[in-house]
Amino acid sequence: VLSPGLDIYVTDNAWMGTSFRTLEGTVKYTVPVDRTITAGSVFGFGSDTLFGNGDWQSESGSFALSTSGDNLLAYCLDQSGNLNFLAGFYYSG
Repeated sequence: VLSPGLDIYVTDNAWMGTSFRTLEGTVKYTVPVDRTITAGSVFGFGSDTLFGNGDWQSESGSFALSTSGDNLLAYCLDQSGNLNFLAGFYYSG
């Protein structure tokens, strides 16, 4: 369950083992205070048909996927600011 108020970040910056590169961008989605997102729920970025599409905010840089290959990493931060990866995806063109 993704709880109300949770910030979910998605970046196309590469993970370097201890930190992200900063050449690309990051977007953030905050789970609405009046809603939880349960396992199996579909929400996303980039299509008007996806729940939450209009609620993403630019956090840093320029989030723009490359047609020749890129990665996507989804993560959140715990109360101490520690990184918790939720999912990762890589493709090459």
